[in-house]
Amino acid sequence: MTDNTLEEWANLRRWWFGSVYEIADIGFQRRTWLNPPTPSPHWSYVEFCESYPSADQLQFARTRGHLSTEEFELLAALGNAIARHKPPGGDWYAHLAILEDPAWHVVVAMAEQIRRQLLTLTDDPIERSYLLGDVA
Repeated sequence: MTDNTLEEWANLRRWWFGSVYEIADIGFQRRTWLNPPTPSPHWSYVEFCESYPSADQLQFARTRGHLSTEEFELLAALGNAIARHKPPGGDWYAHLAILEDPAWHVVVAMAEQIRRQLLTLTDDPIERSYLLGDVA
């Protein structure tokens, strides 16, 4: 594998771990969804959910040795929970309603548990910074 390929995989893992942090931190969601720091569409429920890696992406990474079985299972479980969540009234842009939705709080709590578990599985300082929300 080339250095570029290894760096691409490292960046994907970081992105995925950052997505776990975004789903796990309802305060972060409240700040960014209700008062976006930039005009980017990323600061929305839809984008947080759509940015999360698909089961196929995760499986591809696992079969190539870029995710451990435990990392895969954790990330896939959260992906399933995100996919099952339906926003109140079917309005994917009703951010305040989503933030107050008890069903979303269950997903957020699960993400927090998974975030903590992932922190025990990686000692890579950059991956940890993404899981901690310490990236600029």
